[in-house]
Amino acid sequence: MRLISAFLILTFGLLKTGHGFSQLPPIRFKQISSEQGLSNSTVETIFQDRRGFMWFGTRDGLNRYDGYNIQVYRYSAADSNSISDNYIRCIYEDKSGALWIGTSNGLNRLNTKTGAFTRFKYKSDREQSISHNLITAIYQDKSGSVWISTADGLNLFQPGTESFIRYYPKKGDKGGDNFLNCMAEDPNGRFWLGTENGLQRFDRKKGTFTNYPHFPARSSHAIRVMQTDQAGNIWLGSTEAGLFLFYPGEGKFTQFRHDEKIPSSLGSNLVRSVLLDKKGNLWVGSVNGGLNLFLPKDGTFQHFQNEPSDPSSLSQRTVSALFEDRQGNIWVGTHRGGINLYMPNRADFGLHRQEPKSSSLSYNDVKAFYEDREGILWIGTDGGGLNRKDPVTDQYHHYRNDPFDPTSLGSDAVLHITEDSRGNLWVSTWGGGLNLLNRKTGTFTRFVHNPGNDRSISSNFVQQVFEDDEKRLWVATYYGGLNLFDPVTKTFRRVVSDEKHLTHLMGNNFISICQDAKGNLWFGTDDGGLNCYDKQTKSFVNYFVKDEKMPDLRVLFVDSRKRLWAGQAGLYLFDEVKKSFSLYAAEAGLSTEFIKGMAEDESGHFWISTSNGIIRFHPDTKKFKRYSTADGLQGMEFEANAYLKTKSGKLLFGGVNGYNAFFPKNIETNNFIPPVYITDFYVSNQRVLPGDKHGLLSQDISVTREIRLPHAQATFTIEFAALNYITPENNQYAYRLRKLNEDWINAGNDRRVTYTNLPPGDYVFEIKASNNDGVWNKQPVQLAIIITPPFWQTWWFRSIIGFVLFATAFVFLYLKR
Repeated sequence: MRLISAFLILTFGLLKTGHGFSQLPPIRFKQISSEQGLSNSTVETIFQDRRGFMWFGTRDGLNRYDGYNIQVYRYSAADSNSISDNYIRCIYEDKSGALWIGTSNGLNRLNTKTGAFTRFKYKSDREQSISHNLITAIYQDKSGSVWISTADGLNLFQPGTESFIRYYPKKGDKGGDNFLNCMAEDPNGRFWLGTENGLQRFDRKKGTFTNYPHFPARSSHAIRVMQTDQAGNIWLGSTEAGLFLFYPGEGKFTQFRHDEKIPSSLGSNLVRSVLLDKKGNLWVGSVNGGLNLFLPKDGTFQHFQNEPSDPSSLSQRTVSALFEDRQGNIWVGTHRGGINLYMPNRADFGLHRQEPKSSSLSYNDVKAFYEDREGILWIGTDGGGLNRKDPVTDQYHHYRNDPFDPTSLGSDAVLHITEDSRGNLWVSTWGGGLNLLNRKTGTFTRFVHNPGNDRSISSNFVQQVFEDDEKRLWVATYYGGLNLFDPVTKTFRRVVSDEKHLTHLMGNNFISICQDAKGNLWFGTDDGGLNCYDKQTKSFVNYFVKDEKMPDLRVLFVDSRKRLWAGQAGLYLFDEVKKSFSLYAAEAGLSTEFIKGMAEDESGHFWISTSNGIIRFHPDTKKFKRYSTADGLQGMEFEANAYLKTKSGKLLFGGVNGYNAFFPKNIETNNFIPPVYITDFYVSNQRVLPGDKHGLLSQDISVTREIRLPHAQATFTIEFAALNYITPENNQYAYRLRKLNEDWINAGNDRRVTYTNLPPGDYVFEIKASNNDGVWNKQPVQLAIIITPPFWQTWWFRSIIGFVLFATAFVFLYLKR
C-alpha cells in the first residue's frame, strides 16, 4: 500500500508540475578548464549576472567569464578590497545589481564597477555581525530582504546599517539544526531551510523555526540543495539519502535512491546539485554518479558520465554545480573537471564516430554513403571497410578485407556504394576492385583487373558505379578510365570514344558520374576535365579542358530545378543555352572554395561540404551561413563525394573524423541578440585596471564611457566580447573610431583592435557584434577617447608663447626708439 501511495503521489505531483519530457540523445559538452584560465578545476557554484557575464566559484578563486577569457579574483593579504577567501561557496545578485559572494571565510559584496569587495566577517564582540564566516547560501526574497545562511544560523542583512539580524533554529545550540545548507521560498511565501538534520520551516514575521517532523530524517539525511518547481513542490538533494520530492501542501515526500541493481536509478545517493530548467527538465548532479536527467514517465534517470574515449563527454563523474543561463545553456561544474557546457539550442549536426564498443562505426575516415531500398544505411570508410547500419537499432555491422578469404571485401578502402535496379549492392574500393555483395551470405564477388583478359575491369582502383536510365552500369576507375559492365556475361568494356569513333573521352582518372534531366551522362576526371555524353547526338563533348591545370571534378549535382552543378575549386553552373559552365556565387566564397559535396533540402537551400566547413546557401537569394567545428562538425575538411540525402530528408556528410547526420529543419537560427562589452584596455601592451599605476581608469573598462590619454600613451589596444555563449567562436564584430574613420570595419571574429600614435583629439570608439548566426545588436557600445596634446600644443602654452613674443617685440621696439 505504501508503494502504491508513493506512486500515486509522484504521478499526481508530476502532472501538476507539467513535466513531460523524455530521454535525450547523447549530449556533447564543451569543456572550460585551466587552459581557458579557470583558476581551479573544482567548481562549487555558477551564476550569471544581469549584464550576461558568467561567474564561477571555485576552491581557489572567483572567476568572471565572457565566452573567451576569464578574469580571476583572489584574496590578497595586502589588499583590504580583495575578496575575503578563495574558497567560493555561493554567488548571488540582488535586485540592486550588487553581487554577493559567500566563501568559507566570510561574506563579500562586489562592486562590479570598481572591482572592490566589501567584506562582512563574524566578530565575537559584535552582535550585529554575521553569525558565522562559512557562508552556504544567499537569497533575496520577494519582499527584497537579503538572507544569508551559514554554518551557524540564518542572517537578515540590514542595508541601512550594513549589519545583520541573526536567527538560530535553536538559540545557542551548535548542533546540526544550526548548520544551514540551503533555503527556498515556495509560491505561497513559505520559507524553507535545509539543514544538517533535515528540513526546517522559518516564519519570517515571528522569526521562529519549525522542525518538519514528516521528513524521513536520520542524522545522515542532511539536505544539501533545494529547488522549487512551478507547482510549488520542492526537490531536496541529500548528502546520503538521494533525492526527495516534497509536496508542502500534502506534507508528503517521494524518495529516489541509487540502486546498483537498477541501472536507471539515481546515479548516486550523494546529491550535490539540482536544477529545474525552463523546459521543465530536472537535472541532478551527484558524487561519482555523474549528471542525471529525471524521466518522470517511469520515475527513472538518464545518466551522463565521463567516457575516457570521448573528449566531448562529461569531464568528471562528480557534478558539484548546475546553472541554466538566459539562452537555455546548461552549465555543469565538476569536482576536479572544470566546467562543462551543454548547449541544447546549438545547431545539432549529429556527430557519429568510431567508439570502443564493437557495434560502432568501424573507422573515422568516411568516404561514401548509400541508403538502399530497405532503408539500410551503408557507409564506406577509407581504412575500416564497409559498414551496414540498421535503421531500427542503429547498430553497425562491419565487412572487412581478409587476405586469407577471397570472398571477403576486396579492400578496406571503400570509395563508393550503390544499388542497381536488380537489387545488387556494388562496392567500389581502392586497390580491391569492384565488389558485389551477397546479402544472404555476407560474402563478396570480386571483379579485379586481369592483364591477360581485356574483358576484365581495367583497374582495381574503382571510384564509382552508376546505373543510367537504360539500366547500363558505368564504372569509373582511376588509372583505367571508364568501363561498361555487361551483367549477362559479367565482363567489362573500356569506353574511350563514341560508337562511330568521332568524339573521344578525355582523361584516364575517372572519379564521378551523373545523369542530367535530359538523359545526358556526365563523367568527371582529375586529368581530362569533364566529359559529357550527349544522348541525342550520341557523341562526347569536353569541358574544363582549356585550363592550365586540369581541375578535380568529383562533385556533379542536379538540383530540384534540373540545373547541373559542378564542384571543384569553386562552384560552377551549366548554362543550357550557351552550353558552358560559369563560376557562381562569389558572395558566399563559393567561387574559390573547394567543393566536396552538395545536397538540397526541402526549402531549396544547398548544403555544401567543402575543405573549410559546411555552407548553407540559397542559389536564388545567395544568402549563406557557414558552419565550423565549433558548431559540431566532424572537422573543417570533408571527403569528396561523401554526402547523401536520405529518403527522410536527413543529410549526411563524411570526413576524416567521422560523419555528421542532421535534418536541416533542426538547424535553427539563434535569435538571441548578444550584449557587447569592452572587456580590456591596453596601453603600449600593458593592461590597464582601475586604480593601477597608469591612473587612467577609476572603474572597470566595461562600464567606462570616457577615457583620457596623454599624447605619450596614444598607442592602445581595445578588447571586446559579445556575451553569446552558443558557439562564441562564430560571433562577429564590427567597429569604427569616429573622427579617424566613419565607415564600419568588419573584424570577423577578431576581438582586438590596436591604434598606433593617434594625433591629439576627441574620438569615439564604437563596437557592435552579432551572435553565431549573424544576429546583430543594433545599438553599438561607445567609448569616448580623448588624446590630450603635449603641453607645447595646448592653447595656454601657445598663449604664453604668443604673449612672450609680443612682449619681446614690444620691448625691442620701445628700446630702439
